[in-house]
Amino acid sequence: MLQFTATPSFTVRVGDEVTLPCEHVIDGQKCNSSTWVFSELENTPIVVLIGRGRIAENAKSDRLSVTEKCSLVIKNVTEEDAGLYTCRQFNKSGQQQGEDALVELSIVTRKKDEEVTLYRLKEVDGTFVFKKQLVQRLRRRSSRERHDG
Repeated sequence: MLQFTATPSFTVRVGDEVTLPCEHVIDGQKCNSSTWVFSELENTPIVVLIGRGRIAENAKSDRLSVTEKCSLVIKNVTEEDAGLYTCRQFNKSGQQQGEDALVELSIVTRKKDEEVTLYRLKEVDGTFVFKKQLVQRLRRRSSRERHDG
């Protein structure tokens, strides 16, 4: 029997805080065995955010932290945070334990004219593709239009 595991997906607004869960955490080990990496697209370089429990210097270090359960916390989310996050667990000898735990993060922005844009990854034929999608555009009616209409 084939089993498929859905990639957890979170959608948050710009400026929000999000906690991305890390599956497959090794029992009895602290988060110094956890590594979080980020990729905006399938063909873009992977950026190490947390390496063996430590926040990488080149990462968004002022906005990142790790919980006791090795989840990744991102504060003050921006459009650039949209993408695919991967949590990996390593044993004491440095070998990866278990499978990668993938988490997709989508970002919603709202402009003054009530235009809502969703930044997210989409899987197309086994490849993740970054999409910027206009979700909704609302036009506020003036009070005169509401009374006349």
